[in-house]
Amino acid sequence: WRLGKSSALHVAAGPSSDTTQQPPLPFVTRDYYLEHPAVAALTEQQVEAERKRLGVVVHGEDVPKPVGSFVQASLPEHVLGTLRAAGYDAPTPIQRQAWPIAMSGRDVVGLAETGSGKTLAYLLPALVHASAQPPLKEGEGPLCLVLAPTRELACQIESEARDSRETAERQRRDSRDPAEIQPRVE
Repeated sequence: WRLGKSSALHVAAGPSSDTTQQPPLPFVTRDYYLEHPAVAALTEQQVEAERKRLGVVVHGEDVPKPVGSFVQASLPEHVLGTLRAAGYDAPTPIQRQAWPIAMSGRDVVGLAETGSGKTLAYLLPALVHASAQPPLKEGEGPLCLVLAPTRELACQIESEARDSRETAERQRRDSRDPAEIQPRVE
């Protein structure tokens, strides 16, 4: 893979370590986050106060600010439709902070209690990324890899991913512009 931003990760496909015979790897865009004007307007003091209110602790440099709503998360319309169809009202604290980071193509390690919304915190950015890629050819893939410590958790994640993907695909098919994958700002 060739990753966007400053990353220089290249992975050779196939059993041979000789990459001179391999076709060039496609460039992969990782940054799908467009900071909402209301989020951009937050001062560092407001961001710190919001993180404290949410119980969110972050480590790293230039960590994106947390969002306050699904629209502010820079999710495409078909994903917003999926959330509305599932009856979600607002993102959970881990989602508010994880989505801007993951949608920016950065790594996230999130620790939170059971039922806190961790699964959607990483699945929705993964679905956005996967839906933006060209269709897979024979022998290509996966577009997303999720590791889980137990079979039970892996099955739960798979079920939630399948449900989210099917709803997103239905929303995308029903939208006026099925090719829309770009972030939106309102």
